Amino acid sequence: MRNTIAWDDLDDVRIIVALRERLDPAGVDVLYRRHSESARRCARVLAGPDNVDDLVSTAFTKVLGMIRAGKGPDRNVGAYLNAAVRSAHFDLVRREIRQRRLIEEELRRQVPDEAEMPGPDVEPADHLVDLRRAFGALPERWQRVLWWSEVEDRSAAWIGERLDLTPNAVGALAFRARRGLRVAHLQQSGQRDPWD
Repeated sequence: MRNTIAWDDLDDVRIIVALRERLDPAGVDVLYRRHSESARRCARVLAGPDNVDDLVSTAFTKVLGMIRAGKGPDRNVGAYLNAAVRSAHFDLVRREIRQRRLIEEELRRQVPDEAEMPGPDVEPADHLVDLRRAFGALPERWQRVLWWSEVEDRSAAWIGERLDLTPNAVGALAFRARRGLRVAHLQQSGQRDPWD
């Protein structure tokens, strides 16, 4: 039985028993083929199309780790995998909320006092023109991250996929881009940076 397991002929219960003894890529592949589409549907309902692959991969890896540790499903792998997808989704949402809160707290710390804000004698339209020029002066990568995160309200994971960055790196890039926009806007409007 060592090298001659016909994985496709085994039911899930027997595959799980065999995988607990010896993790075999062929057995893992059979389980994945049998249950990944259901897990993908579950992930799509929860998170939309953007995070499906990450959620399913995370959930499947977690389930395999549990199987290897003698835990996890004994049968009904599909239901167990879907529960792991839901858990991975909630973890992702919690991380994004935590990251957004950290960014908001940092921005609150950077907002100048009312005394340093433009007075009522400054025309709002002038600030918009200056802001547009300042945005156009930013590096393209900064423009993209600002547009996607602030205007389109995209998640850090979504932006990270397009820029080939981790969500944490997206947060750091967005922070630098916002700071760069503030400095560029102050330069365009001829104001002094209150944090200098």
